[in-house]
Amino acid sequence: MTMTSSISVVSSQMQLMNVVECIKSHNYRNNILIVVSATNKREADIKKLLRENDVYGIFFCGVFYFRFRENLFVQLIQTVLYLIRVRMITFQKCFHNVIIGNYLLFTHRYVIKAITRNDCAPNVYVVDDGMATIKIVRYREKEKQEKCISLFLPFYHRAVSIHFLFKRFFIQQLCFYTIYSIKNVSDDMVEKNEYEFLKNNYKRNIGESQRIKEQIIFLGQPLCEHNVMSTKVLNEHMRKIQCMFPDCGCIAYYMHPAERKKKELQYESVIEYENKMNVEMLALSLPAKTKVLSFYSSSLITIKRLRNDIDLYCVYEDSLVKNNAQLEDIYKMLVAEGVFMIK
Repeated sequence: MTMTSSISVVSSQMQLMNVVECIKSHNYRNNILIVVSATNKREADIKKLLRENDVYGIFFCGVFYFRFRENLFVQLIQTVLYLIRVRMITFQKCFHNVIIGNYLLFTHRYVIKAITRNDCAPNVYVVDDGMATIKIVRYREKEKQEKCISLFLPFYHRAVSIHFLFKRFFIQQLCFYTIYSIKNVSDDMVEKNEYEFLKNNYKRNIGESQRIKEQIIFLGQPLCEHNVMSTKVLNEHMRKIQCMFPDCGCIAYYMHPAERKKKELQYESVIEYENKMNVEMLALSLPAKTKVLSFYSSSLITIKRLRNDIDLYCVYEDSLVKNNAQLEDIYKMLVAEGVFMIK
């Protein structure tokens, strides 16, 4: 493999979009892509993105399934088969660049282990996966203290990883390829993702029928599904938003993929949409001066990077932040990035 070769591993559309940006910004060639999927829908979304947007130069080498609701024996077999398959893909190959969709996932980190040896020490890039990036920064600090990749794994992964001497493997330095303003990463590097490839190439693919007409967009999060917010509280926030912007018409509530279909929001000026576009494409389809709101979604920062003519707001909810220092930090980061806070 040449110095511009890469191998990437992703589990979602968002990760894939960021991996593509990393590949294009460095002009890598001979790019191998591994997809680790928990659902058929995730696989379909990723394949659709690859097909519709002609992401050239990436060899799609297959999907590996992890059905975490299966019994433990099936999970163990899945893990073993995945590790063997990754070894087969990387056997006697030297990839000089590894791009990881989510460093918190064992299945992603293992790709680094599989190709690292004395004659091949790859550059490791970690792309954004929403607010998981903040957790990853803290996770890396823990790794540096222990000088090994922590076995932060289910027990059926732990047994297999020990077999491959995963515990004693440590990555000295990696690069965060990110839209966030990350600080205090010690010996790691930070490279800004400006979404140049996306802005220059994908906007032309959005048809007129896909362009958004509403003036207020609310990006949903699965807070009710996770029992951290009631539908009643959500309805109350919709009412407040409508009162703040009385001349902007209906609120278009775009559901997160993890939200159930139809929240049954009672407020009459809220229209629920099952969002079939990823947030990057949604951002490019918005008319200027659209107001985009959410509670603490990382998508607000993504839109900020893609558009400078959109008004962005995060909605502060006391019950969410109470006894949650990490969430308080996320709100501070959103404000620091130029997102207005509504209390």
